[in-house]
Amino acid sequence: MNQEKINRINELARKSKGEGLTPEEKEEQKKLRTEYIANIRMNLRAQLDNISVQEDDGSITNLGEKYGLKKEIRKYIFGRRKETSVEEVEENSRVICEKILALPEFQQADCVYAYADYNKEVITKGIIEAAWKAGKRVAVPKVTGAHEMKYYYITSFDQLSPGYFQIPEPSEGEEALEETAFLVVPGVAFDINRHRAGYGQGFYDRYLSQHPKHKTVAVAFEFQIVEEVPAEVTDIFPQKVVTEARVIE
Repeated sequence: MNQEKINRINELARKSKGEGLTPEEKEEQKKLRTEYIANIRMNLRAQLDNISVQEDDGSITNLGEKYGLKKEIRKYIFGRRKETSVEEVEENSRVICEKILALPEFQQADCVYAYADYNKEVITKGIIEAAWKAGKRVAVPKVTGAHEMKYYYITSFDQLSPGYFQIPEPSEGEEALEETAFLVVPGVAFDINRHRAGYGQGFYDRYLSQHPKHKTVAVAFEFQIVEEVPAEVTDIFPQKVVTEARVIE
C-alpha cells in the first residue's frame, strides 16, 4: 500500500472523530482498511518465509511453511485433487508419462529414481515399467528415520507396501547409491520458475541437497501450477516440470 492511501486512512480516522464521515467516506474507509490489513498479512507472510525455528524434537520448522502462503496453496491443491476424477488422473498421467519417456535425460539414464504414487498423484507406473523394459535399474524412496529418505532398488511392484503415511515404499531390496540417476520428483504445487511446494516434511530438499548430481524432473498435473510458490534458501528446484500440457524449464 502506498503512502498516499495510508495518509487517506489517517485523514478519514481524524475526520470520523470530529465532524463525522459521510456514507461514501465510511465505505471508502472500510475498503482502505481491508486493503491495509491484507497488505500487512502479505508482508508478514513474506517475513515468515525467512524465519525458521528449531522444535523440541530437533526438527526445523519454517514459519512461512507453518503459517503462510504454502499452507494455503496446499489446501487449494488438495481440494482440486480431491475433485479430479480417477479417469482424469489416469489419462493425464498417461500423457505426462509419454512426455517423460521422450526426454533425453530419461533415455540416456542407466537408473531411474521414481516415487510410488499415492492418493491421486501423477501415476508413475508407466515410467517405471518403461524403465524396466529398457533395461534400466529402478529405485523407489523409503523414509528410514525421522528426517531421512533413501532409495532402494525394486524389480517388481510386489516389493512395495504401505509405509510412511501409508505411501507405498520398498519393504525389501538393496539400497540404491547412484549419484547421477534420472530422478522423478513429486510435489503439491509448482510455479513457472520451478519453485516447489512439497508436503512440508522436507525429505526431497534434504536428499537433493546431499545428492546434487541427479537429473531432476518433477511431474504434476496442470492444475498444480500456481502463480507463485514462495521460495526459501533451503529449497531445491527441479530442473524441469512436466505436466500434461507443457514442459517448464
